[in-house]
Amino acid sequence: MKAFIFLSAVVMLLFAACKPCDDPTNPECGNYCDDPANPACFNYDPCLGKVPVSAVFEIAEVVGYVNYDTIIYVPTDTSLVNNYVRFRAVQEADSYEWYIGSDPRAFTTREVTLFFQEPTQLNIVLVVKSVPSANCFPNDDGADTIRKRLVVVEREESALIGKFEGATDQNPGERYAVEFFKYSYPQTPTEFQDVRLTGLHPGCNNVLEQADAFSGAYGYRVFAFSDNGAFIEGGCYAYDGVARLNSTNDSIVIQFRKVENQWPYSLIEETLFFRGARIE
Repeated sequence: MKAFIFLSAVVMLLFAACKPCDDPTNPECGNYCDDPANPACFNYDPCLGKVPVSAVFEIAEVVGYVNYDTIIYVPTDTSLVNNYVRFRAVQEADSYEWYIGSDPRAFTTREVTLFFQEPTQLNIVLVVKSVPSANCFPNDDGADTIRKRLVVVEREESALIGKFEGATDQNPGERYAVEFFKYSYPQTPTEFQDVRLTGLHPGCNNVLEQADAFSGAYGYRVFAFSDNGAFIEGGCYAYDGVARLNSTNDSIVIQFRKVENQWPYSLIEETLFFRGARIE
């Protein structure tokens, strides 16, 4: 009898050992599934990736390179006169209703781009509607409204204007200053023309003669230039530059490439990064 009981126990153990593991919550089983996005998994989350309906939108000033082959979108609450400004809803929705200042036009697309010819301050309102995820967000009524304010100032009020002292990442021990200044034509010295950059290379700072000054497309906090400069033999020539001022207007990063200072003045592929703090 004892032998029979022992034999039965052995058979049961063998049977248990041979039984395939089919517990999807057990990492040792072949059908183990740990993926919140997979409905077949034990930890499936039907609300994963779903969000409440939101009218959050971005305001960006639009600035291009001089040769217009690159467009830069700079998040901002301030823009310059006659620069394009893009208003874009962050979330895809079923419908959009934009109310931009006193503009009587109806804008119903996810993205709207406008420019303003005079200094102004205006309210931007976006209303979006979508079918809500009721099971995940029972209090979501499918509609949301966000308001923001945009200030538009004259072009000579760019926050870039001033001096910044710093160094390049590649040569941190060599500190120097760059300057964004208001440029006027020599024949009309009292009339503002545009903003220009000088001193990008150490030893190439000559504001009066504009010898190494760079012109370019600029906004309230960004300056972009391509293929300009002077004094090639002195190494004062740069190519493909973009300067970005931080949101508090007290520091700047300028990325650019140089040209060799001897014939045939080939473009150097390395991108330089100048980082500077405002000193004026």
